[in-house]
This record gives sequence, C-alpha cells and structure tokens, in this order.
Amino acid sequence: MLNPFSTPETVWRRLQSALEGRVPPIVRVAYELAAQAHAGQRRFEGTPYVVHPLRVALILAEERGMTDPELLATALLHDVLEDSSVTFGQLRDVVGEQVAEWVRALSKPPADQQAKAARDAAYFSALLEAPREVRLVKLADRLDNLRFAHLRQDPTWSRAYREETRRWLLPLGERTDRWFARQLASLVGDEQHRPWEVLAIRRLFEAQPWLAVESERVEVTPDAPPVEAFYRLHLPEYVVVVPRAPDGRLLMLKGYKHGPRRVVYQLPAGYVDPGETPAAAARRELAEETGYRADTLHFLGQFVADGNREAGHAHLFLAEGVVPDPAAPNDSDDLEHYEVILLTPKEVKQLLADGLVASLGMAAALGLAMWFGQ
Repeated sequence: MLNPFSTPETVWRRLQSALEGRVPPIVRVAYELAAQAHAGQRRFEGTPYVVHPLRVALILAEERGMTDPELLATALLHDVLEDSSVTFGQLRDVVGEQVAEWVRALSKPPADQQAKAARDAAYFSALLEAPREVRLVKLADRLDNLRFAHLRQDPTWSRAYREETRRWLLPLGERTDRWFARQLASLVGDEQHRPWEVLAIRRLFEAQPWLAVESERVEVTPDAPPVEAFYRLHLPEYVVVVPRAPDGRLLMLKGYKHGPRRVVYQLPAGYVDPGETPAAAARRELAEETGYRADTLHFLGQFVADGNREAGHAHLFLAEGVVPDPAAPNDSDDLEHYEVILLTPKEVKQLLADGLVASLGMAAALGLAMWFGQ
C-alpha cells in the first residue's frame, strides 16, 4: 500500500505510471487545478491535502484499471467545490460541464450541527441514484480515507465514520462495484468483528527508506485496558514475479541470500520505486534480474508479510510467455549475483519440499501461480 506520507509529486508520478505515461489533457489540467485549489491545505496527518484526491484517482486507475479521463478528472477534483474557493462556473470552464456536474454531485452542502444528519441522509440517498462515475469516485474516496483513518488516533471519530460507511457506503458499493463493497467491509468490520482503535502512535526507530519501527497504543475492546505497546514494522512495498516460459517451465534464480544466510532458489523481486506502480516494478525487476520480458502480466494479489507487524506489502505477479529480451538492461545495482535457471513445475515443487525456496513470499507466489487459471 502507498506510503501515507508520500509527496504529491510522487503520487502524481505513480498515477502517470498507471496510465503508462499517456496522461489525457483533461487529467493533467484537473491535477493542476486541484493542486492550486488545495494549496496550503493539509490532511489530518500533516501531508498536503492534494495527496488525497491523487490517491483516489490512483485507486481507480491502478487498482481497478479504470482510466476513463473524465472519471479520473472527477476524482482529482472531487473536493474542490466543497473545500476550496473554486466555483462551479470556474470548474466548468476548465474541465467541462460533465465533470463539473459530477463534482457537484459529490459535494456536500454546508450544514450546522443540528441539520447535519438530515443533510447527510439526503446526500447519501442522492448518491445511490447518481451516475455510476459519481458513485465510483465516492467509493474510492471513502476507501482512501478508511485506509489511513488510524492516523487520526481518534476512536470517537473513527467509530462514527465506520458506522456511516456501513449504513451508506456498503449499499452503494453493492449497487456499483462489489470490489469496493468488499474492501470497505474489511476495513469497517461488523457487529462481531470490529477493528481495533489506535489511540497513539510513537515512532521508535527509522532508517529511511528501508525501515521504520512504531509502537501503537491500541484499544482492542472498549471494556478492556488498552495494549500499551503493539509494535509494527514498516518496510517499503515490493514485488515478486513468477516468470513462466511459453513451454510451461518456470524461471528461477539461484544464488546466495543474506536473510536465510545460504544459497537458495528464488524469483525476480524488488522494491517499488517512488512514483512507480507495482506492475511497472514487476516488469522492471524481471528485465533487470533475468534479461527476460513478459508477454502478459497477471496480478496474483497483495499481502502483508506479517499479519501482526505488517513488515511490508508484497505485490505478487505471474509473468506469462517470458522470453529473452536483447534490450533488457544489464546494469542492476543489486548486491547479489544469480544464475538464471528454467525448471519444470515438478522440479520447482521439489525445491519447495526440500526447503530450498527460503522466502515465504516467493513460496506463496509460486503456489498462486501454479493455481492460477485452474
């Protein structure tokens, strides 16, 4: 998952990467207007506000493959009427009637505390009947906010926000895109499964960009004493690639790995560079570490390395139809040196059984790749 403290420039580059460098003019203009409209504004965690609409657009483009220019422009501008001095007329003049109307549908009118409940009910009820593009942006907006809600360290707010999500956004997701409904449901829980409340976060150690250790004060249930020190380990997000040749053999790398401190068999893998999508990182790592390129890339899933500590998010891919690429770079800055080997699935399974694939993430990627399409 994207670092919540990424700069606007980094997230913008990643959105460009998700669009494979082909940024439609309306998307570029929308970003420029959003950056201007939200200049000087900050999110609750202290980052420039414009990172939020950028991440909303990125969710749609990178995670859902939705790259319609007007949809992404709406995502980038979804807060400007509600949270800046930009007027509807100004917005319409820059991005056109369609996007301006969608942004207006996403904007809540002001209300005092007494009228807030009625306003919210009218707003969310109208969203249920709004154009699909409007609903998609709202779902991506809520998903981004929930992913980083723990940074508020405010249980009262987060409980109310999750309850609002269960009441209004889950039905919206079921009507619009069940992927969003499932993602939101996993973040808000239900009567039986409630997310823990983060009361405080303390940074204990960091060696950027490689490692950060935090201690959280956590409320597991309201009627129990808080856990005073729940440790989390933050590492950069990374990719693991399972390359499969046209004849069905799998491409493996043999070499020394300092984690297990022995010679092992592994897969092309590496960190996602700032401003780079996981898919782009997967293709880059494949080329740099093996000299091969892929015909097709299949996303196998995103996972944390440790269910308690996080320890980094892994993006797993199956690269189909890999062949040698004469244009592949041979200037990888990796410290390790590997032998590239093509093995049958049976031979790879034996390596797994013999404990010669030492990385859990790589073993998981191999298992998912062999299961993929069955």
